[in-house]
Amino acid sequence: MKGRFGSLAQALAAPPSELREVGGQFGNACEMLVAAKTIVEAAQREQLQSVPVDPLNPQLLIYLRSRLCRANEERLLVVFCDAEQRYLVDEEMGWGNDHQVRCDVSRLFKRALTLDSSKILLAHNHPSGDCRPSDDDVNSTRQLALTAQVLGIKVVDHLIVTSDRAYSMRSGGRF
Repeated sequence: MKGRFGSLAQALAAPPSELREVGGQFGNACEMLVAAKTIVEAAQREQLQSVPVDPLNPQLLIYLRSRLCRANEERLLVVFCDAEQRYLVDEEMGWGNDHQVRCDVSRLFKRALTLDSSKILLAHNHPSGDCRPSDDDVNSTRQLALTAQVLGIKVVDHLIVTSDRAYSMRSGGRF
């Protein structure tokens, strides 16, 4: 498994379908990894559902890191919230390489409208370990926020997370 994924952390970051492809002598271990990952993420989401989504909440940052920071490529996670900013669901809505992420904007907002989500929190990882936003990060966030506003949706914040830090684009004045 190490040869396929490079490390246990990368195996944990892999989609369940890729883990299941390994099969063979590691089939049971892969199924156990998928199950353990599912249980831990469910417990973390359960904690998020009990309080309004707050970009400064340490539990939220732990959850975002667990979802995003094991990957070698950038990923965008969208946390959909109701009018009181309570957690509804989160979904990966963008993927990229080691220095940029692309998002299907129409898919993101279609999902928000389907969920009747009036607020969203954006979060993506920087595998480099540097959580400062790039110009592309800032411009993309501003465009998403303008589109959201037209649809009556508020972008609460856009967090850039690394394994040991997080940057709030709202707090940093980059919105």
